[in-house]
Amino acid sequence: MAAVRDLSLTARWMLFLAVFMSWQYSTQASRFLQSIDTSKDGGSKIIRSELIHRDHPLSPIAPAEGTTFSDRLQAAAKRSRDRSLLMSRGRRLSAFTTPFTSESFEYVISISFGTPPQLFTGMVDTGSDLVWIQCSPCINCFKKHPHPVFDPTTSSTEAYVSCNDTNLCNQSNFGCEPNSPYCQIKYSYLDGSQTEGVLTNETMTLPNTAGAAPVASNFVIGCMNNNTGIFDNYDGIVGFARGPLSLPSQLSKRGDLNVFAFCLVPYTATTTLTSSLIFGSRNETNPLGLEYTPLLDGRFYWVDMVGVSVAGVDTGIPSALFNTSGGVIFDSGTTYTQFAPAIYDSIKQSVANVIPYPIVPDSSNSSLCYDVAGVQNPTWPTMTYHFTGVSGAIVDFELDLENLFPQEPNTTVFCMPIISGGDNIIGNIQQANHYIEHDVDLKRIGWISKDCTVAV
Repeated sequence: MAAVRDLSLTARWMLFLAVFMSWQYSTQASRFLQSIDTSKDGGSKIIRSELIHRDHPLSPIAPAEGTTFSDRLQAAAKRSRDRSLLMSRGRRLSAFTTPFTSESFEYVISISFGTPPQLFTGMVDTGSDLVWIQCSPCINCFKKHPHPVFDPTTSSTEAYVSCNDTNLCNQSNFGCEPNSPYCQIKYSYLDGSQTEGVLTNETMTLPNTAGAAPVASNFVIGCMNNNTGIFDNYDGIVGFARGPLSLPSQLSKRGDLNVFAFCLVPYTATTTLTSSLIFGSRNETNPLGLEYTPLLDGRFYWVDMVGVSVAGVDTGIPSALFNTSGGVIFDSGTTYTQFAPAIYDSIKQSVANVIPYPIVPDSSNSSLCYDVAGVQNPTWPTMTYHFTGVSGAIVDFELDLENLFPQEPNTTVFCMPIISGGDNIIGNIQQANHYIEHDVDLKRIGWISKDCTVAV
């Protein structure tokens, strides 16, 4: 009997701990959901989904077993450089040619289409405006994909877009074959990959850890069945750019899902934790005190950056240098932050002035690596990015240690995830541990520091 009694007491204690941790988790999460207005429909319009990093075990392209942290950083640095070059070219491309390639993505999400819903894994593409999946009957489909190809004939809500629909079938890459009544689409990528199919209205469902999975009817997607290139391992692309057919733009048109937010876990945690993706309604009272900067015109998330401080001291970089290519881009699809050479060199010198440790070369080609061998408790300077706020005042984006030196334990070389490049880009390592809200309608980005390992 004593053993049974002890087990009962243990079970009660475990139940108490579970309830306490659940309460603590929900308290932390609900605080940050205050940034989004939950008053509409009893709060049911909050959508909280998972962003899965490409290196996470749940990703269809997770690295091979034995890949080291250094290997991952080196590969990420190369992808970042390549992506920057593609973004520069992307400014001159049409809306239906994405500047990226099948290798230049960092996150995937789960998404469902059809009635009943069929689940898919899509690459998050901040540079394209279309959501598309592979559909049957296949003329030429990518051979490897996580889920079966979408079969429109099994969905009761499939409705192809007619050639007579002038609201949708009127763009340069949309058109109609002589013998087809449906609007056809062709989408190209800079590595030569392309996808062709028809435009359709379908029911879209997003996984929602905040409640019941929301269903969006008449969601426009590309139903693609003639594909060439190297998009194996994915079911399709989820466009997150600012064009009218991207996922955020289509949800925004529905009136009560006009903001979306990322809360990215630190790079050191991307192989064990997923990040948060939230859609909801704008909270006009701004209870968390988010700092907002206006979005500039363009297909990417351009903002007006005006300066950098290191250890509380302004680097003296002229604000005009940040706008030579149109501004600075917040891009979750780029890992390393990149600045034009003049900006990078100034930051490098300012950092070197306050860090006493020797600079060492690094495989990622970053020259901001420091060897702290023999140093018991190395100290690092603060860094702050300055932007023009929506009111015209300067707003600050503070970087923490994980943003500045993402490194595994028991290492003696610490590298800043900043490289010299073409376009000025704030990468996802430095966006991590920030709740970053994108307001589609008001054309602004807001942020506040947050431990993103605690789900929003």
